[in-house]
Amino acid sequence: DVDFLAFSAHKMCGPTGIGVLYGKAALLEAMPPFLGGGDMIREVHLRSFKPNSLPHKFEAGTPAIAEAIGFGAACEYLTAIGMDAIAAHEHDLTEYALERLEEIPGLRVFGPAAEHKGGVAAFTLEGVHPHDVAQILDQDGIAVRAGHHCAQPLH
Repeated sequence: DVDFLAFSAHKMCGPTGIGVLYGKAALLEAMPPFLGGGDMIREVHLRSFKPNSLPHKFEAGTPAIAEAIGFGAACEYLTAIGMDAIAAHEHDLTEYALERLEEIPGLRVFGPAAEHKGGVAAFTLEGVHPHDVAQILDQDGIAVRAGHHCAQPLH
């Protein structure tokens, strides 16, 4: 029983620029929109406006129609595969990656064992800058992400 739930479509194989915001109706009704425009406006006055009813109250501007269609296709794709199958495959890949990473001298893996983590393997290689590791792995077709990952205060 959540008050709000928000996520990006691109985290589910969908396009960028679209996502989902779920909120309990009473909370969404009580919230003012942070901007105004398009179909979200019920009445316009010289210095104010009255917002439309939900869900239009928070949907300013031109709808992301192509993105919504793409997100729908991504949801259908993931549903066809099955989230249990995806989770099992992700676990197998994570377990394999962690086993192989542990074999590399000077490499330190952060976090719990594979059975207690999601599909992320965080590591550092002694004496090598993370961006250099990423560039070298990229040359071999291995995609990794180096940097702060939008969480610089944690580093």
